[in-house]
Amino acid sequence: MNKLEFVKKFVFWIGLSLFIIIFTGLGLNYLYPFISEPLSLFPLFVTFNIIIILLSIIAYHKNQEEFKIQKIFNFKVDTNNKLISPMIFSTIFPFLAFFGTYLMNITNNNSILLLLLFLIPIYFVVIIGLRNKISNSTYPFAILMVSLSFFLMHGLTSNYLIGRDNHLEFFYFQYTLHNYHLDTNIFNTPLNNCLSVNILPTIYSVLTSIKGIYVFKILFGFIGSIIPLIIYVISRKIVGNKYAIFVALLVLFQMNFIELLSLIRQEFALIFFFLAVLVIFDSDLSNINKKILFIIFMFSVIVSHYSTAFIGLAMTVPIILIPFIKKVFNDKKIRPINFDILAFLGLFSYIWYFIVAKSQSRTATRAFRISTGSSANTSNITNSSSSINATNVTNVTNTTNPIVVNHTRENTIPAIFGIGVDSVPQMISVLVNDAIFLTIGIGLMATLWEIFASFVGYKKYKKKLPFEFILGSVISAVLLALFIVIPFFSKAYGAHRIFLTSLVFLGPMFVIGVIKIAKLIGKPKLDLVLLTILIISLFTVSIHFNYLASGIPSSIYYDENSNARTEAFIYDQDVAGAKFLSHYGEKRKIRIHGDTVAGFRLMAANNFSIPNRTFIDSKKTFKFKKRLKTDSRFKYQYLYLTYLNTQKNIIFEQTAPTFITNTTSSNIFLKEWKSRIYDNGGSKVLIP
Repeated sequence: MNKLEFVKKFVFWIGLSLFIIIFTGLGLNYLYPFISEPLSLFPLFVTFNIIIILLSIIAYHKNQEEFKIQKIFNFKVDTNNKLISPMIFSTIFPFLAFFGTYLMNITNNNSILLLLLFLIPIYFVVIIGLRNKISNSTYPFAILMVSLSFFLMHGLTSNYLIGRDNHLEFFYFQYTLHNYHLDTNIFNTPLNNCLSVNILPTIYSVLTSIKGIYVFKILFGFIGSIIPLIIYVISRKIVGNKYAIFVALLVLFQMNFIELLSLIRQEFALIFFFLAVLVIFDSDLSNINKKILFIIFMFSVIVSHYSTAFIGLAMTVPIILIPFIKKVFNDKKIRPINFDILAFLGLFSYIWYFIVAKSQSRTATRAFRISTGSSANTSNITNSSSSINATNVTNVTNTTNPIVVNHTRENTIPAIFGIGVDSVPQMISVLVNDAIFLTIGIGLMATLWEIFASFVGYKKYKKKLPFEFILGSVISAVLLALFIVIPFFSKAYGAHRIFLTSLVFLGPMFVIGVIKIAKLIGKPKLDLVLLTILIISLFTVSIHFNYLASGIPSSIYYDENSNARTEAFIYDQDVAGAKFLSHYGEKRKIRIHGDTVAGFRLMAANNFSIPNRTFIDSKKTFKFKKRLKTDSRFKYQYLYLTYLNTQKNIIFEQTAPTFITNTTSSNIFLKEWKSRIYDNGGSKVLIP
């Protein structure tokens, strides 16, 4: 590893460390009940010290001459007639993100956040223009700093989590931390079998004494910031250092990347999957090290997020088989090349999905049947397939005179084709994103044409890209098309998620597409200009500057009155009211009612004192409202009103992308709840 450049070594360090933490925790967890609390401090402390000592001894034995601090940390900055100040300047971005979100949370002043978001594109334009005068470390360091800034901006918004799925992830983590043991029998759901959201944060919280909420909001932001850096390292091999920065920015400026802390399990799955792809195309590693690292990272993907694992295996397994296929066609010999990798992956996948995490395989099977039309029952299929579904909150809006608020965030699939576009800012977003898709398509078609031309002997074209990478790009494009064409796949997983995943292969095609376009218009030297325009345009729509310019509140970060922020922002009063219910609510036959977003507030305050740990009742409950006083099944019922209900006079019937709200004051059903048993000035608890 010491022979690798520092940036590549750095991302491998993090990936391998995460792998060791997750699988060590999994191994300790299987010692239950021999160890009653296997994930508590003492077992973790002893085990990790033993592992560190053993690995250190092995490393010293194998690399005595290389076991020197200056060779391990071989970070070098080119200072010979190069500018260092552009690299140093990028350190200002995380501080602006920190103070900007604090100011926005406390005073609703968005000036620092807007300054941050205006400076970032200007900064990248400057360093791209100075590419021949800056240090060779500027690009990777700048990518890391801006990536960290985005994660801090998202994570520090509100004192609690911002998002949806991450509340459910945090719920499972809290239960694991509370018991110092992961029990998948109590919550046998696909999400609770994702080790990236229970075992990993539990170990971090126990070893560091950092509160779990800050592990999710801050620590995971620092770790996830390496994702575009991995893309940068991969892209340098494919399109060269001159263009790799644009591929990294294509990932960095995706709205789904900026909001990745809302989906922790995918964040870590992407880290591992991108590292696995890096291993495949790295020429500095020996074949045996490639196999070992690839297996390690793919194992980690499998236990981190089931959906990303399925997609990752679909993208990489055909690539692994290419040497075997070439041998068959060229030498007419059957040699099981890379079959050892497939055997390990197959065996581990079988053990994990059919023995350990059966709920994940069942969910995947049902999703496949429904998407292919072999089953019409979709009632049990959700993003998490969990009984603790954050969207399964009792609806309390049986009112008249509804207020309908139009959506301002894109509904991905129809919007690609211009369907449902109802505003100028949204049209701008559609045009920019379609331009990106079209450019990627042009790059892929141009690459395939060169392969074909080279195959038929047209000497003008020479093979430039590894065939394995081109195959990965084609597979990525096909999978993305399937997720768009097949309705259920796009609903269950989201085309935007697979697009972010596929950029590891399709990102370089974006650069190639722009280069081809510049040549077609007779201006090949304008390729960098065109790339910069497209990338800055993407950033503009991703952070909703187009809506800001139109005076439409839209951003979850800097628009106080945007529907996105109103839905996601959790107030201290909400959590205080939820804790009151958790501590003092009746422990049996309890039903807690609230609007669609109340469940996120309830889960944020969960301390496991109520047996009904879902805290969220089904929509059928209110059909029994006429029998509230007579039916013993519903003896104890509580209506939980949030800050939005009491102070902003809003009830959420649905969540994004289409926001439909009703005013609390006109809600007919609320009149049936007459007794107020808790009121902190923000949230209330009522009984019939």
